[in-house]
Amino acid sequence: MPRCAILGLGRFGQTLAGALSRAGFEVLAVDRDADQVDALRDTVTLAVRMDTTDAAALRAQGVDKVDVAVVCMGTNFEANTLTTLLLKQMNVPRIICRAITPERGRILSQIGADEVVLPEEQTALALSRRLVQPNIVDYIALGPHHSVVEMKAPKPFWGKTLADLDVRKRYHVNIIAIKRSGQAEPFPGPEDVIQEGDTLVLAGSSKALSALHEA
Repeated sequence: MPRCAILGLGRFGQTLAGALSRAGFEVLAVDRDADQVDALRDTVTLAVRMDTTDAAALRAQGVDKVDVAVVCMGTNFEANTLTTLLLKQMNVPRIICRAITPERGRILSQIGADEVVLPEEQTALALSRRLVQPNIVDYIALGPHHSVVEMKAPKPFWGKTLADLDVRKRYHVNIIAIKRSGQAEPFPGPEDVIQEGDTLVLAGSSKALSALHEA
């Protein structure tokens, strides 16, 4: 079972802790605020009130033994940076930090964060994509130039097999799943037929996915 520490239990941290717990993660949730901790006691594996900049306290609760730690103190940048430094010194395998500005994100990356999340910026970008491309149902960035999207199957695809469409050769993207009637079929084969109402899960470069949407 993956072990994850969520450090900072504001709205972002609480939402993340709850989602990971429901997904089967062993979640250690930490905050200085007793009310925030109490709100998650029945949701996560362990909820603890403590100072995340106290190295001894972190070790006592086994934070140094987790597979991934997510530092969520977006507004308290001093606590965010000190906590990140401590986690790096403890050799936590993966450290993800929340930042409220790109500048702070760059600093966190420089001191040891393996990944920086800017929730407000990413939410705005995701909304802009849905407005510009209404067929896009969901979007996950895989890096600066690649992503996975869920897209309503275009009408010209209806009734055709994946072999007929040959989107890999024609558009340089891969169909990694087909969602139909609430069920997902991962890794569909060349003889699978796209139907009206299907949602396609596609992976590829951002440029190629945009070209497919416009085709």
